Amino acid sequence: MENNQEFRQRILETFKAEARENVAIMSSCLLALEKQPGEDETEVLFEKLYRAAHSMKGAARAIELSEIESLCHAFEDVMSAIRDNEIVFNTNVFDILYLSVDLVELLLSNIGENTEESFGEIISEVIENLLLAEAGIEAEIPVLPKKEETRQTATVEERPKAIHHPSPNAPEEVKIQKGINIPQTKESITSKNSEDTIRVSSSKLINLLTKTEELLSLKISAGQRNEILHQLNQKIHLWNQKATKFSMELKSAQTGSPCGNSMEKVQSFCSWSMEYLKMLEKDLNDVLKSSSNEQQSIDLKVDNVLDDVRELIAIPFTTLFEGTPKMVRDISKTLNKKINLAIQGEETKIDRRIIEKLKNPIIHLIRNAIDYGIEPPEVRIQKGKNESGNINITIEQLDNGKVSMIFKDDGAGINVEKIRAKYGAIEQVADDALANIPKEEILKYIFKSGVSTSDIVTDLSGRGLGMAIVEDAIDELGGTITVESEPEEYTLFRLIIPMNIVTFRGIVVECSGRNFIIPTARVNRVIRIRREEVLKVGNKPNLKLGDGLIPLHQLNEILALPLTESSEYLLIVVAEIKGKKAGFIVDSIDDEQELLVKPLNRQLSGVQNILGATILGSGEVVPILNIYDMINAEQTHGISNTTKVTDDAQKQQKHILIVEDSITSRTLLKNILEAAGYKVTTAVDGVDGYTKLKEGDFHLVVTDVEMPRMDGFQLTEKIRSDKKYGEIPIVLVTSLSKRAHKEKGIDVGANAYIVKSSFNQTTLIETLERLII
Repeated sequence: MENNQEFRQRILETFKAEARENVAIMSSCLLALEKQPGEDETEVLFEKLYRAAHSMKGAARAIELSEIESLCHAFEDVMSAIRDNEIVFNTNVFDILYLSVDLVELLLSNIGENTEESFGEIISEVIENLLLAEAGIEAEIPVLPKKEETRQTATVEERPKAIHHPSPNAPEEVKIQKGINIPQTKESITSKNSEDTIRVSSSKLINLLTKTEELLSLKISAGQRNEILHQLNQKIHLWNQKATKFSMELKSAQTGSPCGNSMEKVQSFCSWSMEYLKMLEKDLNDVLKSSSNEQQSIDLKVDNVLDDVRELIAIPFTTLFEGTPKMVRDISKTLNKKINLAIQGEETKIDRRIIEKLKNPIIHLIRNAIDYGIEPPEVRIQKGKNESGNINITIEQLDNGKVSMIFKDDGAGINVEKIRAKYGAIEQVADDALANIPKEEILKYIFKSGVSTSDIVTDLSGRGLGMAIVEDAIDELGGTITVESEPEEYTLFRLIIPMNIVTFRGIVVECSGRNFIIPTARVNRVIRIRREEVLKVGNKPNLKLGDGLIPLHQLNEILALPLTESSEYLLIVVAEIKGKKAGFIVDSIDDEQELLVKPLNRQLSGVQNILGATILGSGEVVPILNIYDMINAEQTHGISNTTKVTDDAQKQQKHILIVEDSITSRTLLKNILEAAGYKVTTAVDGVDGYTKLKEGDFHLVVTDVEMPRMDGFQLTEKIRSDKKYGEIPIVLVTSLSKRAHKEKGIDVGANAYIVKSSFNQTTLIETLERLII
């Protein structure tokens, strides 16, 4: 029992540290968004804010912190509504988002206490306000109970002016409750995380101390070697003095003395110099030999110490998967699925810092396997499979200092053709060209933000963010992720990650007289072209690469450095990340080196385009360029919002029939859909709905199930039996959440089934957009 409590406490401390980072990101992004940045920066900030809330929600669910999970989920729904242009940022929306972040931070400070008793009413009220904000309805910001600790909270006047975009569903004036206070807590919100500790055996520490003491001999040897070099320098100085004196004597002899005497002096000096240089050469060879031996000794001893220190902080993958079996059990039980989890190689050890960064990606992969991959028992039996699905995780240490992690499930596989269709629609690829794109390339598209194969967004999945977050996290570690899938057989994700994050290989480039490092893993190629070979597309420079064009940039312009003199030739580093390429013009390229990564401190962690720093052998501190930032900033540049007008115009032409007997639910649904740009007609029950369906021209039907005269199941069945309306999409929105009800909805021909208990307007709108062509 004590061990379980210790494990729970360790997990909670880890979660708090990670969650506080996400809270900091959310707060900074909200502050930046209130300053009304440009379109490109707004898009980047919005994505960063959205992902922070999404990651914290998943982590909170994994350790059963339902209050934080619910707050993050409601926060995320508001962001989805803004992203989908259902509502806009205004003062009221900002204030409720700030308040929800403050409340999450407060709950983090009180983890382990009875938060339901202390903060239950506040949590419910804040979530209710978030739901109102999501619906475009103004909410009066609640005043949180005052706490004793002194904490100066920002009033509306202290924050930058909010973005004001009038919404059709919100009043023009927004009433704000100023000076929000926080209830009394046992721990200050601004208190630092408890010191992170690990248990280390005394024998390992003694062994490490012994090896560290051996480095003292290298210190002494380095001092001796430095003295020898000083002596050599003095000998060379002596030779220079004699050479200068001889030169002066020779000039004097040429003016008055006989030639023979001068020749004797030349011969004498040359003989002495030859002997002297041989002595210097011997001394230098001795130094070089000693230095070479010393270098080997240093390499061995430093590597041994480094290996021992890494061993101290290395932990087995067991710690990463300790809570996984229960998570799989809980989720599979919720979804009425039977799943066997098998983990092999979990005793493999890896840098604990990498383990920390792997937590969220692993949660996403496992949740996707359960939700998307493994079929319900009855479906598996129909397919001739065992009723219990299997998720196998295999971990293997590779010979190149890396670890392989394979996640495989024996479920339905990925619907490649559905992904292909989304690829064609989003990337605007013609059908004939789309058909020729290899399956492997199509599968990679699941890592694109916003792409999902689910028709319905649930509290577990369907938003199209999970796999994008997974790829970003793995990429940040310097690893790779690939996917394989066969219909009705399996889906397999293969992760290759480094065992430590200390060193990497990089290319030294010079720009405007300064050195920078580009990680070798990000370099596609280095080329040299004539200046006239640069192509202009839309008045922007491009580089022809193979059969296509990639954008071309001056590195000094990106880094805001002085321009250098132009030359006939351009030296270009072509960088690539996640399939995106861009060329960067540099002044010169030095050799490739193995480098030690030094992360930036907290004050500099937000510096754009800089990942960290390293120290070259010369002692120079050189910044490491963040290619991910540089390429993505370029990719988002110039994105236009003109397509949004077209989308809204198309929505206005889509006519939706709402069938709902509750006037409250009917009005709410009508307001949500009309705010989203749809034309809406309502009906009070199934009979009324079918009558209006025959009288009008509708593109989709949204119906409740439990209604008088004709329920939603009967209405769906009747519509499907009519050839004229047989293809119209039907969405069931109901409070009936049992598996049998969902199965009946599918049997009668519904295209989507949304449970009211987890209903939000984003779920509905996204479902409609997928169903209406």
